Amino acid sequence: MVVTDGSLVHGGILIRDASGDPMGKAPRVIIGRDSEVRGPLEFERTVELYVHESAHIGPVVGATAVSFSGDEPGKL
Repeated sequence: MVVTDGSLVHGGILIRDASGDPMGKAPRVIIGRDSEVRGPLEFERTVELYVHESAHIGPVVGATAVSFSGDEPGKL
């Protein structure tokens, strides 16, 4: 899931448990440059959460946000 650069999300983000997911891979959630999430980010399953240093987000429950700069995580 990607919240693209400059986006505004009202009401937060919820990722539910995927106990029936055969892949079992942790989804990657990226909050892009100058984006804003006005509400909680709640995760009922393991995710990789990356938040651009210029983004503004609500409280995070169930994950640890990793800050990044540049165009995308891992590409500085």
